[in-house]
Amino acid sequence: MPGNIYLCDVWYTSGLFDMNILIANETLPGLIVDCLPLQTTLASSFECLCNQSCRNILLAVYSNKIEVQIFNQSFPSRFSLTTSTRSIVDQLFIENIQIQTNYDSYYNGCAPS
Repeated sequence: MPGNIYLCDVWYTSGLFDMNILIANETLPGLIVDCLPLQTTLASSFECLCNQSCRNILLAVYSNKIEVQIFNQSFPSRFSLTTSTRSIVDQLFIENIQIQTNYDSYYNGCAPS
């Protein structure tokens, strides 16, 4: 399910949080909620973390204030902001593979006979 922030009083809900009744205060783009934290991380994207206003909303709900630097979007990437973390991990965070054979370096470094 999409990642939402629900700011509601426990007294208002009588301790029960029915997602069919509660109305989200904020929706965080790119955040997917799953059963386990690892599943949530892998299903989500970096979309919210690269957006200053979304990141501020996300950090505002924590009682302990932390400073998180926003990603530098000026560097080109083959991954879009909506690419899931699982997809990026599956591709080992590799942006570009360059195959360059340098025989001189090999022979100097390995000194084969």
